[in-house]
Amino acid sequence: MIHNLQGIHETVDYKADTQICLYYNKEAENYPPHWHPSFEVIMPVINDYRVVCGHNDYLIKEGEILVICPCILHELFAPATGERIIFQPSLNHIKLKELDLITPLLSPAILVTKEEYPQVYEHIHRLMLEIKDEYMNFTTYSEISIIAKFLEIFVDIGRNHKAFHQQDGDRDIHHQKEYMEKFLFITDYISNHFSENLTLEEVASLAGFSKYHFARLFKQYTNSSFYKFLNQKRIEYAKSLLLDPELAVTEVAVQSGFSSLSAFLRMFKQLNLCTPTEFRNMYDSHFQKHLLPGKSNPGSRCLYLLLCSKYTPETTASRFHPAEHNTVLLLLQSFNLPVSHSSHPNQHFYLCQVYDQTHQEYPSSSLHQSDFYTLQSIHLKFHKMLLQYCL
Repeated sequence: MIHNLQGIHETVDYKADTQICLYYNKEAENYPPHWHPSFEVIMPVINDYRVVCGHNDYLIKEGEILVICPCILHELFAPATGERIIFQPSLNHIKLKELDLITPLLSPAILVTKEEYPQVYEHIHRLMLEIKDEYMNFTTYSEISIIAKFLEIFVDIGRNHKAFHQQDGDRDIHHQKEYMEKFLFITDYISNHFSENLTLEEVASLAGFSKYHFARLFKQYTNSSFYKFLNQKRIEYAKSLLLDPELAVTEVAVQSGFSSLSAFLRMFKQLNLCTPTEFRNMYDSHFQKHLLPGKSNPGSRCLYLLLCSKYTPETTASRFHPAEHNTVLLLLQSFNLPVSHSSHPNQHFYLCQVYDQTHQEYPSSSLHQSDFYTLQSIHLKFHKMLLQYCL
């Protein structure tokens, strides 16, 4: 399903001349940690589906809908059998202030279930089926229809949020509309000035509130604190800057609005589970050039990880026999694990050995044999060894 993966960055395979992509996916295949600038909406039709998104692990049941925000690192795990809709729409070409207000309600992802969203679940479920049918029978104005239905999902989620409903006894409809307009202005202001030295006091003053009242209302309307919202904007921008290998990390921090490098590093790792340098290395095509074999690069070198789902002393003592001991051979490409995991549903593995393409064992300084790892942790921790290997 992932057709173009460079490091951990997916270039979405949009339908020609559109900003939308949809798969009716039946593959018993897992997809490694990746991110893209589009939204992603997943709705299992037959059997469950598992998604790891940031620090959250979602088990999506049949008919439930998971909406993943843009630029969020996520990993997909499929059951042995099943079917699901995977929809990737880009809204980068649509400039609406209300999108900045609703995105924090979704970030990093939101799971729409019958229990949590009883008022709007059936409508959102129906919209997803209509989006699938419209895409599969694509014709004139289909893209407009699909984007309109997707935005309608946002309307349902936004209006279902508690801040939309009158909560306080002294807040009438006029005040509710006034507050909404103020927070549309504030979120738009932050989106345009996040690289500046914004403070809670300054932005509260712009809205005409005390900082304490503003902080409470901001949390209510965006489901995020003021500084979390601000830092998410900064980190999103920083990720785009990191794609330029000539730009120093310190300069990325400054241009993104962080007053210190330490604050930038801490916030980046908190939101992305890796450092800015690790993120850049996982994306950089320079490493892909060195690590991928092929006619254009016959002298390139690859590393193989020999992993197994059951650890025994005999396993680590074995030589290069991937068919034995319930082992699986993975080719690590550009700090990535782009392989089908349908043959091994267990998502945790023991590291046994590391080899290059000549079957020469390579010592691992980043991972320890016999330790238990998820594929995502292997993906993130193994980069230093690979970096030393390809240079």
